[in-house]
Amino acid sequence: MDLIEFEELLSLLQNCDESERVEVKRSSDKIGHSTLETICAFSNEPSLNGGYLVLGLTKNDSNQSSRYLVTGVTDPDKLQNELVNLCRQNFSKPIRPDIDVLQHPQGTILIAYIPEAEPQEKPIFIKSRGLEEGAYRRIGPTDQLCQQEDVDMLYQMRSQKKFDGMLLENASWKDFDPQAIAAYRHYRKEVNHKAKELNWNDQELMLALGAVVETKEGLKPTVAGIILFGTDLALRRLFPIASRIDYILVEGREWVPHPNKRYSQCYEFNEALILSLPRIMTHIMRDIPHAFSMQPNNIFREDIPLIPDIVIREAVCNAVMHRDYRAGQAIQIVRYANRIEFLNPGYSLKPEDQLGLPGSITRNDKVARVLHDLHIAETKGTGIRIMREVMREANLSVPLLESDRVANKFTLTLLTHHLFDQQDIDWLKQFKEFHLSSDEARALIVVREMGAITNADYRNINCVDVSTASVHLKRLRDLEILEQKGKSQSTYS
Repeated sequence: MDLIEFEELLSLLQNCDESERVEVKRSSDKIGHSTLETICAFSNEPSLNGGYLVLGLTKNDSNQSSRYLVTGVTDPDKLQNELVNLCRQNFSKPIRPDIDVLQHPQGTILIAYIPEAEPQEKPIFIKSRGLEEGAYRRIGPTDQLCQQEDVDMLYQMRSQKKFDGMLLENASWKDFDPQAIAAYRHYRKEVNHKAKELNWNDQELMLALGAVVETKEGLKPTVAGIILFGTDLALRRLFPIASRIDYILVEGREWVPHPNKRYSQCYEFNEALILSLPRIMTHIMRDIPHAFSMQPNNIFREDIPLIPDIVIREAVCNAVMHRDYRAGQAIQIVRYANRIEFLNPGYSLKPEDQLGLPGSITRNDKVARVLHDLHIAETKGTGIRIMREVMREANLSVPLLESDRVANKFTLTLLTHHLFDQQDIDWLKQFKEFHLSSDEARALIVVREMGAITNADYRNINCVDVSTASVHLKRLRDLEILEQKGKSQSTYS
């Protein structure tokens, strides 16, 4: 890493503070206990791809305009050797950091990249503390001691099997719904009437789909098998909440606007995914406002939904494919007066800045494969990109995405409001003296609809990087159009 790259990292820290992949330690010539915990956490955290440990910066508590000061380290060679030796000797498996020594005008900086350990090596733990007291995960910008469920998950990942492929010992063939299997055959035939699997019997078909596994006791269902094809009784017994999808209609723009009236309607779907997906999409599309349209050479009027159906389909499929079925939480699809929010348990396995780029990292391979076979969803990482392109073509704000490792959830928000219509233009006239750019104007419209905007939201709607978004948001703050709030200093209202 050269000085220019370091300045970019320093700019990122000044704008967004520490993150799940960056940890700053106080300027020191000795490695403390907390540094070992951070190294352990970076090594263990699944799909984080490691993290960066920065030594030689000090938090500036007296001046909010500059969060960190370059104070440097006095003996970088000694500190570098100590870090390498500690990484080799103090953990259950040797860790090999990649260290850069940077000669900054204000002092020497050490940046150590800590790689993520291989699945078969996890959980990594500090040897002197043992597994129960020495294994850590990286949750947001913090290092968290692993609980038993974390350790179990890391051991499970050694087998390279995803959770949806795990065997359910207390389930049997009778837990499958024949109607769900028949529905799969029906949809598959519509996609490809020559598909070979249509000629197989039900047992062969379910084996091929990974819905069952052969054991000495006979065919045993997998998690994916029950989620996709299970009877109502089996789902309520095995996944009483984790398989449920709630579609909630809220009056107004805020959650729980009135204590005595939380929402106007709520539909709960807790049946085989093959059966519930079409019903869910129909319910959502029915409630989306429609606009009148008269196409050329057509004497009949058309009612066009404000949000195209392909966007709704991709949003629903994204939620069910990437949700964490181990978490005892339901997917919530909340319809407000001005937006639809899709909230599913399970943070994104892809970094937020890579969402929409080719390549998919699926949490549930078996579920994703079945939906792909039926042409309900893609498995090539194109879903987010398709939603963005279609929303832009419809003159709508692109989807707002938020992945939260701390809360283990992912939120996708679709605004039903068209951008830069006459109402928007009239409303923006009040800011004429500030000479707003189109990006800044777009951000203000989102704030008007949502009540707030984050750095990630600004990047999503304007396709800019972190630093650019921070500069623009701070300009709006300095103009006293937006108010900065939140500990992260990256949320504005």
